[in-house]
Amino acid sequence: MADVNQTVVEASPPIEGGPGSARNEANLIKAFPNSPIYSGELDDAERKDVYQTSLDGTVLNGLGISSFNLDFSEAPNIDDVETGGGGLPGTPYIPNLNSADGASPAGLPPYDGTLGSVEDKAGASGRQYGSGLGGLVSPKTTSEEISTQKIGDLIASNGAVGSKSYPGSTG
Repeated sequence: MADVNQTVVEASPPIEGGPGSARNEANLIKAFPNSPIYSGELDDAERKDVYQTSLDGTVLNGLGISSFNLDFSEAPNIDDVETGGGGLPGTPYIPNLNSADGASPAGLPPYDGTLGSVEDKAGASGRQYGSGLGGLVSPKTTSEEISTQKIGDLIASNGAVGSKSYPGSTG
């Protein structure tokens, strides 16, 4: 991710110099008199507002998908995953490890063996390899938090890229 603001529509002031060194602002305004940039219709703040608005809400009639929520508000909640036998997963994180007696998982009993949990591998800090919150955080929780982000939230006040995926995150 860039850690320096980039040009959106407001160009830096022109630099005077020889041919090829800079744009000629006066000539550009004359060549494109109806440009929304030169008329004042568009500026960086307006473009950022339009972009942010396009990141919120629900897209209807997408390509092969009737609707899609951009906030991922219907992300799965790990706590709601039903586990056990009969084709259900062994835990919210892994499939049932038993073998079925045929092609149908309907008669599959719940797995009663010892499972190495994500907590066992994470250690005292609860962290796994890499960065982030580890494998125990529900997608519902992280999606709701990430969907509150606004443009610029991940860039710290000193211009450096923030190290958190959302404010208040531990990873």
